[in-house]
Amino acid sequence: TAGMVRICEKAASTPAEMSKILSGRLEALAEANALVRRSFANKTLVERVDLTELADKIMRPHALPDKRSNFVVTGPAISLGERATNGIALVLHELATNAAKYGALKSEDGVVELSWRAEGEQLALDWSEHGGPPIAGPPEITGFGTRLSQSTIVGQLEGELSYNWRPEGLSVAMKLPVANLSH
Repeated sequence: TAGMVRICEKAASTPAEMSKILSGRLEALAEANALVRRSFANKTLVERVDLTELADKIMRPHALPDKRSNFVVTGPAISLGERATNGIALVLHELATNAAKYGALKSEDGVVELSWRAEGEQLALDWSEHGGPPIAGPPEITGFGTRLSQSTIVGQLEGELSYNWRPEGLSVAMKLPVANLSH
């Protein structure tokens, strides 16, 4: 967390902005940890989290108040270990935050579709935005969220990550080795 604080401090232009950025990231980690650490009456810890449940939890703060869904989440049941849960929670939080600031969630008609499927020994995870403001191309400056996502998906989970800045909205493709999701 100390590293996250230092990086947020460098990325923010004001103390209030730093507080907001850091609070969002810590909240995403807390939500993921809460899912991992649930206990039942017999005090057995749940050490696995379903990807659908994680996605719903992370995206809930960005949902529209009129209950119309601006998120579509589809995919088979995928069980995540603690490290994968925390990493994917941070990446989804970063994507949702950016969609709310700049992308599909900035518009009432915007929609984010999150889907996944097994491809052999890989999990293909796709984030697709549409209905937001048109995108001219990739941002000129790579922000902390992009670096965090790269570090998490490629470095920590040994996967692949690619961005497609389509005029109709951002599309992000991730491929993760299924074997690395159980940790």
